Amino acid sequence: MATVITINDLPSEIFYKELKRNLDYDILENYVKNYPGEEVINNWLPELKSKIEKYFSTKPKEFLHHNVKLCRDLNYFMCDIVQKIYSLNRNLNVMYTWGFDTKNYIKEYFNDKHDFNCSVNFEYLLYSPNMKLLDDFCEDSKFIKEKRSIIQNNDQCQSIFENMSTRKAKLKELRKNEERKNKFSKINVNCSMQDLDSIYEGITCASNTKQLLPPIGVDGVITYANSHTSESSKIEVLPSLSEHPHEAHESSPELTENGTNGFFALIFFPILGISLFSSFLYKFTPLGTKFNKYFQKNKYIYINQDNDEINNFSTNTIKFKDTYSENMHHKISYQTVQN
Repeated sequence: MATVITINDLPSEIFYKELKRNLDYDILENYVKNYPGEEVINNWLPELKSKIEKYFSTKPKEFLHHNVKLCRDLNYFMCDIVQKIYSLNRNLNVMYTWGFDTKNYIKEYFNDKHDFNCSVNFEYLLYSPNMKLLDDFCEDSKFIKEKRSIIQNNDQCQSIFENMSTRKAKLKELRKNEERKNKFSKINVNCSMQDLDSIYEGITCASNTKQLLPPIGVDGVITYANSHTSESSKIEVLPSLSEHPHEAHESSPELTENGTNGFFALIFFPILGISLFSSFLYKFTPLGTKFNKYFQKNKYIYINQDNDEINNFSTNTIKFKDTYSENMHHKISYQTVQN
């Protein structure tokens, strides 16, 4: 059975999601959105501490010892937790008490765990959300390079491609601000905001490549399989002209129409050119004046020749009107209106 790799298999979020599930992250987020009051928070903070101890007590001593990325994820998470606790209350005394107490507890707990080899010192700039975004991007890019052949032939390839493209676009937006300051975020030698394109060069999903060259089915029909529905769309292929020249001519009105359009184009454009050129000569050269004089002279002769006919036509018209007037009988009916 072929190995299937999904977005959930990308290494950057595996440990982080595990921390969220086990350390009440969703509950804290809900408290930030809907503040429950001091009493609820005072009761919840001891529960958070006990859950931290319970979760990490089940982990092997070498759990964080050889994985610096997991240690950084732990720092990202704890910085996020404490900052959210600080934001719960606007009362400075209450805010300071909750945040300071939680931060000191976490620092002492992990700094005393020498077997973990991972200190949590709450360096907020070093472990900011933007640094987490860059760090995760580099880790997942390395994973994708190592598993490229599996991912590219995977049904989930497109979703991984879109996920990485979205994250890369966000990082490029952040990089614009850093370019103005000429100071770039950097995790290590292999992970810097300056090197986003070389860190992740993209992937080519095999499913997209197949769609570019669809298989030809029976009777000249191309069938595209739709991965989202059970239906498929079909496109009929016109017969080759070399195979059936007569049939192709009869069954392809587009070819005849194009040929007719080409014929009219050959006639229309020369006529249009001659008309425009004649108009130019008439308006902007002495030939126009000569043409005017010539046509006016001929018009005058023509009018004189036809003057008698015009007069005759006018006379006949008058007689016709008189006849019509004399012979016309009018009948008008009256009706008495009674009140």
